Amino acid sequence: MTRPTQNSPRRWRLDDPLALSAGALPRLGWALAVSVLLWGAVAWALSA
Repeated sequence: MTRPTQNSPRRWRLDDPLALSAGALPRLGWALAVSVLLWGAVAWALSA
């Protein structure tokens, strides 16, 4: 099984080799950030 090379098209550039090895981390980070923002908005709306 071959790993994708740096020539493969990517949506974002990852210069850090650790970030390259953990390709799911950016997506997980974005999902977590969006979730926190949504829950914050819900809590703010309920407390108003």
